[in-house]
Amino acid sequence: MIRCIKCNDVSSISKAGKVDKKQRYFCKNCNIHFTIPEKREDLKNESEKKQNVTIKDIAEALQISFSTVSKALLDNPVINPETKKKVLNMAKKMNYQPNLNAKSLVKHSSNTIGIIIPSIISSSFYPEVLQGVQEILSEKKYNSIICLSHESYENEIANCNQLINNRVDGVLISITSKTVETAHINQFKEHNIPFVFINRAPETIEASRVTVNNYDAGCKAVEHLIEQGCTRIAHIAGPPNLIFSKERLKGYYDTLIKHKHTIDQSLIVYNDLYTDNSKECIEHLLNLKNKPDGIFVYSDFIGIELIIAAKERGIEIPSQLCVVGMGNNPVSAIIEPQLTTILGPTLEMGKIATELLIDEIEGKNQKITNRLLDVELIVRKSSLK
Repeated sequence: MIRCIKCNDVSSISKAGKVDKKQRYFCKNCNIHFTIPEKREDLKNESEKKQNVTIKDIAEALQISFSTVSKALLDNPVINPETKKKVLNMAKKMNYQPNLNAKSLVKHSSNTIGIIIPSIISSSFYPEVLQGVQEILSEKKYNSIICLSHESYENEIANCNQLINNRVDGVLISITSKTVETAHINQFKEHNIPFVFINRAPETIEASRVTVNNYDAGCKAVEHLIEQGCTRIAHIAGPPNLIFSKERLKGYYDTLIKHKHTIDQSLIVYNDLYTDNSKECIEHLLNLKNKPDGIFVYSDFIGIELIIAAKERGIEIPSQLCVVGMGNNPVSAIIEPQLTTILGPTLEMGKIATELLIDEIEGKNQKITNRLLDVELIVRKSSLK
């Protein structure tokens, strides 16, 4: 059954000879002649095969890197002419069709930045970071797509795929507490999408990142507790696989060793973030026969929980237990007693990371940059004897 390619009618179609061995038809309603390609499904399948060839396929065929192929296809002058010729010949041979996503990136046509963060509810940290991000995006006339992983590795993978499909110009990402494998993040490189890590970053990927000086945070917190006369100092750490947790723990260890304090492993517990075992961490420390007299907590949120739990047990703060948190959550200034905390420049972190990303997108800076931001100890009643 033949339908008119214009009006879609069937009854008014008649044959009108052949042209180049193809049947020609005439529509009485539209008064037009037309032909229909034979074996349309075959043509469609062939077209799909052509479009399915990627930069990765060309790179594997030539045994060279993705970035080299990408730059050669974009006629980047840094690529050796002989290499460029091989890439172009292979692309032609494999029927490579340029990725529309990559084209839009080169032209910055989407003007959109993707943002992947674990949460915006559990603390004020990421909302403040996002405020800094949005200030720069507004100034530079970029839009944003915000994705929440909710500390789920599977969600993070889905977030990355979503941003690739949305053809974003670049990505700001803070990984989940479960992220160990990073193939989904490396996809951004294959699609020529620049990305910058913010606050949390894996150790296995070389990319620009903006973090606070977590080692110094650990040092400052423990140094302050020792100055207050604490001798059994505990630490509720973050997930052991995350860099920020390792760095704070190292600061904790090094400062205790510096002051010749004994390292007691029973005083170190880990909060895993995604099962919310903070209550178990707190109960473990407060149930010890030889209780701690000072605790450095990886976040204000846990520090506030700790103060409430200690008061319920009749433990006086700070005379019997000093507490130091991190993050300067607004509640830390109004709880009784007010929580001593380590402040990281969250607003500045968002601004710097966004500026780094946009500079990379616009070709102003291609170097990997590691920005480490200073932290500040804010002393309040929870630790001041």
